[in-house]
Amino acid sequence: MGDWLKRHEEEFKKQMQEDAEKMMYTAQEGSLLDRIWNKERDWAEDFAHENGKYINKCKHCKHEFLGSKYRRACRQCSDNNMPLKLTF
Repeated sequence: MGDWLKRHEEEFKKQMQEDAEKMMYTAQEGSLLDRIWNKERDWAEDFAHENGKYINKCKHCKHEFLGSKYRRACRQCSDNNMPLKLTF
């Protein structure tokens, strides 16, 4: 009985952690990401990728933004016809 309970407890904790991470990193209304997401500067399309939720500093305006760890410019600077350079 003890092994069964322990195994289910571990599975439950793992599932809760996965669910919490999904909520944190989706832009659903009220989620943590929704509260900190700067829609003008962040790259929302990167969020689904493994390396897509890094806090970066824009090399042009020096503001922080969320996106791929390889991005060097925020969306706002990129949209203002500044060249975007992804370095690997």
